[in-house]
Formats: sequence, structure tokens, C-alpha cells
Amino acid sequence: MSLLITKRCINCDMCEPECPNEAISMGEHIYEINS
Repeated sequence: MSLLITKRCINCDMCEPECPNEAISMGEHIYEINS
């Protein structure tokens, strides 16, 4: 699965619970994908 979180992220909190690998977390300003 490949995802890209852009600067258009509005911090809606929808992506974090949907990630099956729990690799998405809140960064300094927007959500980030942890590698």
C-alpha cells in the first residue's frame, strides 16, 4: 500500500485509524507516514 500525505492535509483524523500498519501519526503540522 502506498500513500502520500500532502500539505493539503486538514488534520481530519480519518487516515490514522484506517492505516492497517499503524504507520500514520500526527507530525509537527500535519499527519506523517512513519517509514
